Amino acid sequence: MINAPTVKRKLVVFVTVGYCTNIYTINTATVKREPVVFVTVGYYTSIYTINAATVKREPVVFVTVGYYTSIYTINTATGKREPVVFVTVGYYTSIYTINKATGKREPVVFVTVGYCTSIYTINAATGKREPVVFVTVGYYTSIYAINAATGKREPVVFVTVGYYTSIYMINAATMKREPVVFVTVGYYTSIYTINATNFK
Repeated sequence: MINAPTVKRKLVVFVTVGYCTNIYTINTATVKREPVVFVTVGYYTSIYTINAATVKREPVVFVTVGYYTSIYTINTATGKREPVVFVTVGYYTSIYTINKATGKREPVVFVTVGYCTSIYTINAATGKREPVVFVTVGYYTSIYAINAATGKREPVVFVTVGYYTSIYMINAATMKREPVVFVTVGYYTSIYTINATNFK
């Protein structure tokens, strides 16, 4: 985040790299790290929140790894997993929600794999795919929204690849990139906004 009066960067997220990966927010009063999410690495990957009172991990999402990848929430009453999203792996990758009434999968997003990668929603009435976002692959990676009227791509975000990774919005009037978020890569990973006045 950018401090408007000083135009200086403020640390928002701190990521450690190692056997465990931790994401922190910075306590502005003490300037110390405070755990927010704890991710274990292994046969199962679990994401936790940290209980501030006990400083113990509390499961939020549980992800299994295998032929199918499923994301669950943990029922605090029973301590059991409850399916939220089901992802199939294959020629097509689909993301589903689970219909609680039937226990069956209901398609939400359909992703094709190839020279172009497209993300779709499924039209519940027709069962057909409807384009939402189109992502090109190359020196630059761009994310587009699909203009429903023309069926053509309209640039939304432009991402450069290099020592620094920057995310931009596309100015509809000039069609030029305008910086929105700047992400540094290194021992620390920080997320920033760009000051539109001085671009610092």
